[in-house]
Amino acid sequence: WTLPVCFKSGEGSSCELLASPQQELRVPRSSFLFPDAGARGYYRIVYPKAVYADIVAHVESGLTPEERIAVMGNEWALTRSNHATVGDYLNLVAALHRDPNAIVLKDALHNVATIADSIAATDEERAALEAWERKQFAPAYAALGPIPTGKDDEPEDKKQLRALLFRVLGEAKDTAIVAEAHSLAERYIADQNSVEPALAQAALGIAASNG
Repeated sequence: WTLPVCFKSGEGSSCELLASPQQELRVPRSSFLFPDAGARGYYRIVYPKAVYADIVAHVESGLTPEERIAVMGNEWALTRSNHATVGDYLNLVAALHRDPNAIVLKDALHNVATIADSIAATDEERAALEAWERKQFAPAYAALGPIPTGKDDEPEDKKQLRALLFRVLGEAKDTAIVAEAHSLAERYIADQNSVEPALAQAALGIAASNG
């Protein structure tokens, strides 16, 4: 196969064609470099530590939503193949904790749930992961403001973000969210039009899991 490899840097983007089993590519000189511009590459990347740290530092400000999803997919694949650690992946998720794009955040948190279910082996590890989730995502949830009441409406992406963060924090045993879930569940049972559907689904699940 021939593989197009596109580099994104502070100066723009440039592409090279990888056509041999081993080949050196011309890499732009830049203070910031991302080797999958536009998330168009069909390859995995093992980053030197300094390069990865720089990408994490610029992941929200320097990359598009598609590129952010590509970075997460790449890092998760490296984690699963023992080329990166769970800590490396969580550092990336932490850098995305205020991402305004619900699809990006949902993708990130799906793998955090897998870590909780399949990797955190002890009660202490699970409790530590839950504490980490509360620390990372409670401020992002608070920044969304109060839940609309009645016929008040919000943009669809904000609705998705609110329901997603509500579910994550509820599953992480955030006491304020658990209490709010009970209130929303009761409100929804009394009037199904009173709570946005995705938020209602999250609240019902959390309330049921907590008595």
